[in-house]
Amino acid sequence: MLARQKASLRADFNSRSNMTRISSLAHIHFLPRNQSDRTASLFAPFETREQQVILEQERAWKRLGAGPWDKEEVRREVLLGGGSEELFEAGYADFVAKFEAEQRAIEAGEFHAANGSLFYLVSGRKPG
Repeated sequence: MLARQKASLRADFNSRSNMTRISSLAHIHFLPRNQSDRTASLFAPFETREQQVILEQERAWKRLGAGPWDKEEVRREVLLGGGSEELFEAGYADFVAKFEAEQRAIEAGEFHAANGSLFYLVSGRKPG
């Protein structure tokens, strides 16, 4: 059972299969996909709209318990990946402490990050 759950979880991260599934359900024809190499840099005084959106998104995820702040979902993924409850609790405590330290540094104007990431730029149109 655990092996099937792990395989299912890995499949969730396969973007090509997700795109195929979404396009067939929504009857959308996807145009070519491209990768974005743009970084999401953060540096004081955080005046650009892009920087403000990044900071607010992180705070909103925490407020809403979404994304990495969905503690039970993260716990489930750690346990499915073979991690222990102790590993999860220690790792999650570190994650919370890091976020709180970053928020203090942001407020003090001392935080900076390159935040390199990988995005897929996807566009599509409905036929007709």
